[in-house]
Amino acid sequence: MSASSNGKILRIFVGVSEIAGYYGRIVESLRLRGVPINFGVITSHRFAYSNSIPLSDYKLQGELLDISRTSSSFKTRIRGATLRFHHFFWALRNHDVFVFTYGQSFFAKNADLPILRLLHKRIVVVLGHGADARPPWMDGAQWDYVAQTVDPIKALFRITCRQRAKIKRLERWCDEIIASRNTSQFLMREAIDMSLIGTPCDGTILAPQAVDGTRANLRVRHFPSNRKVKGSDYIADVIHSIKESGINVDYLEISNVSNSDVLAELNETDLLIDQMYSDSFLTGIGCEAGARGIAVLTSGLVFDLENGGHPIPPLFAVSPGSFQEFLSNLLGDSNAVFNCGIQLRNYLWDTWNTQAVADRFLLSVTGRAPKSWFFRPQNVSYIFGAGLPRSELLHIWHAGRDRYGLRFFQLRFRKDLEALIVNELLSLEINREA
Repeated sequence: MSASSNGKILRIFVGVSEIAGYYGRIVESLRLRGVPINFGVITSHRFAYSNSIPLSDYKLQGELLDISRTSSSFKTRIRGATLRFHHFFWALRNHDVFVFTYGQSFFAKNADLPILRLLHKRIVVVLGHGADARPPWMDGAQWDYVAQTVDPIKALFRITCRQRAKIKRLERWCDEIIASRNTSQFLMREAIDMSLIGTPCDGTILAPQAVDGTRANLRVRHFPSNRKVKGSDYIADVIHSIKESGINVDYLEISNVSNSDVLAELNETDLLIDQMYSDSFLTGIGCEAGARGIAVLTSGLVFDLENGGHPIPPLFAVSPGSFQEFLSNLLGDSNAVFNCGIQLRNYLWDTWNTQAVADRFLLSVTGRAPKSWFFRPQNVSYIFGAGLPRSELLHIWHAGRDRYGLRFFQLRFRKDLEALIVNELLSLEINREA
């Protein structure tokens, strides 16, 4: 597949953030097939995803640029800013299409986007990884962060205003947006559904191992990057209750380790429990497990809704209220676990293999995506986000509305979502009075 438009070969730059090896795999696949594409990252990932990902020949000096953002040293900050300008002008001279990942670009507040637009460069923004687009008032990770401040509600409101302003700015200057449906509440423009592009799965990994029916119990693993956000305490309590009921389970939780350590432990896994309060069907670790033929169980309020007719990968997905009963039954059915793992592996290898995903990514960033890949954010009605149980979410909303009114949610352009939130808060007040 070529990177051409109207007969012109398009030179593509992808950057400036990496997310769980997503872009490294796509870029490497396209480069191996002759597509003129470069990938540069400014910030390094704390789980070292990019350490084993082959990047482009041109690498941004990430460590120094990271320091330039946080160091109090004037000299370091000046040097970092100089490097940013240097890298920006290199990219400007050598590329026609700019794909900015996680809503980030070379300069603060995306100050480089108007320049690129003025010079007729094609700008594509990816807002499909969760926190890059999700409203902070429905984001457990954001709440976990601001909860440590003196005034959490005020801090959350400020972050919400910045998020809304960022997305308005990106929508103004970009040519195309790639986004996730369930985190698109702040979007106004039509966007490409990122779930239809998929997540690149490495086809060179080890063949899957079948669940051993002779083992006394299934090996269940949980790898939270953030224990609170992933609902790890609740998952541990559920496992404890299941064990007390007499069901054997080999459960292990591993957190805050490198990606390579997680992948090594996956080889000793029959069932992966992803998280409790998800707004996506399959995360990066879920893809890593599924590509190895390991069954995945995830939970979230989003699974109570219709998915707009789009295909859902064959995994176990349940609402939080059904989680304990479902897992208890599943642990007694190793055949169901094995079959789910095989079906998920086949789906990922057939549909989300790296080459197929890279081809769909290329069509999307070069303006050749089919109309059927687009969705209107105005048709999205999901408001419960990720990383928080519904009860805690409603208490945050209640405190925010009491302090700032409906302005807290920054949804004046989405009266339908405002109405849904008001109805949820009304139900909370009714239950308090009962």
